[in-house]
Amino acid sequence: MVRKRGIAGSGEGNDILPLEQPLCVCNMGSTTNVAVTQPEKSQISIIGTSGNLNVLEVIKTHKPYEGICQMNDSKFVVSCMSGRISIDILSRNGRVIKCIERSHLFHWPRFLTIASNGNIIVSDRDQKHVISLNQSGQVVWTYSTSVSPWGVTSDKSGKIYLCLDNNTVQVISEEGRLIQDKFVNIKEGVKTPYAITARARQVAVTEYGSSLFAANSPNVHIFTF
Repeated sequence: MVRKRGIAGSGEGNDILPLEQPLCVCNMGSTTNVAVTQPEKSQISIIGTSGNLNVLEVIKTHKPYEGICQMNDSKFVVSCMSGRISIDILSRNGRVIKCIERSHLFHWPRFLTIASNGNIIVSDRDQKHVISLNQSGQVVWTYSTSVSPWGVTSDKSGKIYLCLDNNTVQVISEEGRLIQDKFVNIKEGVKTPYAITARARQVAVTEYGSSLFAANSPNVHIFTF
């Protein structure tokens, strides 16, 4: 199921779209469409969010992709965590353009984003680090964390926002340097920040919740700065 919720004052209404086992979602450029991975079906669904939610297109893939983000030229960057773990670059129709396999780097690369300089930023929970890759698959830098990192996102100013398993969100630069240690912490009421997205001057954060097996918190926190 995909749910649309209007933020107070936005004028947007609420809607629900039945969708089988959706996992990760990303905005699609300047449109109001979003792309949603469905690894159990090995497909990506393109959903229109203007007005009522509706499936505009279904892209079949050769792998069960989980994480997803989109480059400026409409190609997708996706993570596969089944079988041979990889970060793949896909054409708009789902064809694999490049497969990046680094067994010593990737153990659990569910979350990823595209920095404003075009590099691919990957958060790896098990390895406890964030990696910046260029589009050729070469490592640009590695940022180590003391606890497991979860969701990661970036904004147009070059800042990268990283959820950590100690109730905080850090801000790092596109060069892999720490800018702000506790952009969000438990004092703001966020417990185990999980997924995150940024646009304009807002950051939205979800929580992991109480389950030992999957994120189950209903809370979404929105911060304006």
